This record gives sequence, structure tokens and C-alpha cells, in this order.
Amino acid sequence: MEYINNPQALTPFLIATLIKLIIMVLFCRTQVKTLELIEPENRAVQPWLIWLLIIFESILSFFVVIGMSRSIANELKSRNFEEENSPALIPGIVYAILGLISFIILGLEMNGIKIPATFAPLVAVIGFSQIFFMVQYWSKVTWYKKILQSDDEGDYSVIDKNREEEE
Repeated sequence: MEYINNPQALTPFLIATLIKLIIMVLFCRTQVKTLELIEPENRAVQPWLIWLLIIFESILSFFVVIGMSRSIANELKSRNFEEENSPALIPGIVYAILGLISFIILGLEMNGIKIPATFAPLVAVIGFSQIFFMVQYWSKVTWYKKILQSDDEGDYSVIDKNREEEE
């Protein structure tokens, strides 16, 4: 936590925090917009809970990822789509696990327990992997959102195009 007493280190920290906040707002917005396309009786998670990810990401990620997966599966089933086993669940769970590991590492650092420098490459890999899996999960949720929007609008060309891309 050296950046608190070092103004030169504080600026990059604040910029990174602002960038993360913007990304989290966009990430949460995508999930909420997807949930809005899902009938309330098919939702396994409520939209207001998604917004709490901005504050409690490490803890709530598991609940949101599992709830989103169940909600999408329920909605696809109710619309008579081919059933998808646990849509977007795997990249979401990996993202949540890596986020929890990062949270634990940060907690250790904040409590004065130094992580040995030899673990720095591993910590970096965990951080970049979390970003990778967050993007994977986000992309999958966005894909399902487009499918649901296309079905609502009666535009089945998007659905057929997506099926061709998978094959």
C-alpha cells in the first residue's frame, strides 16, 4: 500500500481504479440488459444484485454467474430453444475463482503479509487470466443477449448466423 504515502504512485492507482469502475459498470449493464430479456419467472438472480458486483465482486461473482447461467437456461427452455447445459457457466466460474484468489492476495498484502517476489509471475498470470475469463464470460452473456433480442424481434437470421459460426 505504498501508493497512499507516495503521490507519484497514487495517480496510476486512481486511473486504474477509474478504468476498472467503468469496465465493471459496462459489465454489469450487459448482464442486467440480458436479465431484462428474461421473463421474471425464469430469473435465478435479480438485476439489482448484479449492480452489487461493483462493490462486492469477489464474493458475489459466484452467485451472479450461477444465477445468470440458470436464468439463461430457463429462458431458452421456455422459448423452446435447444437446451444448453449451463450457458456461460464455465468461463464465469473460472473468472470468479481467479477473482477470489486475487482478492485473497490483496487482503494478505493489505494486512502486511508480503507475497514473496518469486510468486510475482504467478500473481500476474492469475490477474491476466481473470481478465481473459471475464471477457470470455462477458462475450458469452452478450451472445445469449443477442439471441434473446433476435427472438423477441422475430429476426431469426441472427440466430441462424450464430449457429453457423458454432459449426
